[in-house]
Amino acid sequence: MLSNFPGGFGRSEQARRRCLTLGALVGMLSAVVLGPQPSPAEAAASQKLQHRPVIFVHGYGGSAASFTAMKKYFLDAGYVEGELYAMDFQGDSLTKSNKEIANNVKKTVEEKAKDSPDGKVDVVAHSMGGLSTLWCQRKLGCNDHVAHWVGVASPIHGTAIALKWVAEMAEGSSFVKELNEGESDLAKSVPGPTKYATFRSNVGEGVTDEAPGYYCDGIVGGVGSGTLRAGKTSAVNGALNVVTPCLGHNDIHTDPWVANKILDFIASPKTGFTPQRGNTYCGEGSDYHGTKDVFKSDLVQSWVQHCLETDGNGKMRTVTRVRNCLFKVALVWWTSGSSNKCLPKQSDKVTYGGSQLAKDDAIGGDVERAGEIHGDWFSMQGGGQYSLSATYWQEGPKWGKSPERETQTTLEVPAP
Repeated sequence: MLSNFPGGFGRSEQARRRCLTLGALVGMLSAVVLGPQPSPAEAAASQKLQHRPVIFVHGYGGSAASFTAMKKYFLDAGYVEGELYAMDFQGDSLTKSNKEIANNVKKTVEEKAKDSPDGKVDVVAHSMGGLSTLWCQRKLGCNDHVAHWVGVASPIHGTAIALKWVAEMAEGSSFVKELNEGESDLAKSVPGPTKYATFRSNVGEGVTDEAPGYYCDGIVGGVGSGTLRAGKTSAVNGALNVVTPCLGHNDIHTDPWVANKILDFIASPKTGFTPQRGNTYCGEGSDYHGTKDVFKSDLVQSWVQHCLETDGNGKMRTVTRVRNCLFKVALVWWTSGSSNKCLPKQSDKVTYGGSQLAKDDAIGGDVERAGEIHGDWFSMQGGGQYSLSATYWQEGPKWGKSPERETQTTLEVPAP
């Protein structure tokens, strides 16, 4: 006997029940084998990267290959290839304006941020790449998607040598002026929530009479109009402005010391958005005034910063960063170099909760222009305030031993 059902086809009730039963069994089997199926939102979340992506932006005439060495350091630190993206403008960097390149940067930042575990990326830019990426930060809203911005040897305030290449990078160009308009206001100079850092080899700020002012870098340096001191061109107001050892313009972003300090800066060890590693925690830093002449005028000057470095595995050591080791001869200031090296020395003591953890001498050998010295590794005692007492002095072939200076620095260090 036939019966009708909403599908409009007639079939026996027994056959219809067998069909329904078979369908139910197939559905049950699928649920057992495949398990609960994720929603589209859950499926998208499962595709996100483990670590926050890093975008590398090359400079004038460069290419993605410019960051091959630095990418290797990042891979060694725990990133995987898919988390590291080097943009490649090639010919565009020779013909397009920084504003045009900044628009491409913005698109890349927004695209890569979609795959990030926290919806943000880190940006590391070399030379002219620092101009276009900083424009993106200050003018195009990239700061909403960038956790850390790093400019390496970037002529933020222009460089005299750029006159030979592209006028936008020249000191006093309309682009440089517009980029840095209102930079005395931190909200405009370093718009949040992004954290900012610059790395430069040129240490021509202060009283040194270098000629030319961009001695180490060889390319990035200004002359006249307030940028006679080479350090003025690369620094960003409100950023962590780091001076590296003496490195050439096309060597600085391939250097392991620089890569390690960049990894320190972008590290987010508590969130898991970056690979687990140590970090360096520093005081403000200050000028060191050493030996004086018979007229009580300085014969030795430096800038010194006292720090504690962690290794990510419960160990810690003292680090003292020294830059611009200057000495005066015949009324002229000179920066320490290969023939007149600076020899920083330090005795230090670290305490935590009133208990002494370490007491040793920081060593590191000779310093040319900029560098650092280290103490021995010792065990941390958890997170909190560590007190670093340091007695610092310098020695050199031209001036002998300069007077000792005692400092006391309190640093907040998170637990490993």
